[in-house]
Amino acid sequence: MRDLGQVQSAKARFVERKYLKVLNAPLELRGTLTYNAPGRLEKRTHSPRPETLTLDGDRLTIENQARRESRSLRLQDYPVLR
Repeated sequence: MRDLGQVQSAKARFVERKYLKVLNAPLELRGTLTYNAPGRLEKRTHSPRPETLTLDGDRLTIENQARRESRSLRLQDYPVLR
């Protein structure tokens, strides 16, 4: 854990599979994760549709490029997300 605490920034690609009963095959999302110390994490999904989730301190921002909408939430107002 001490070694992880020394990381100032990191970037990685991800593949996430969601299994839903209504689908015959898993939904596969691909994108990148970016971390910048001390508390900024960004999940940028490239496919199947572009979407960005940014956690910066106590604020979560969700951007949906296809719908051209953005929402910002304070985590203290949503204990389940926290």
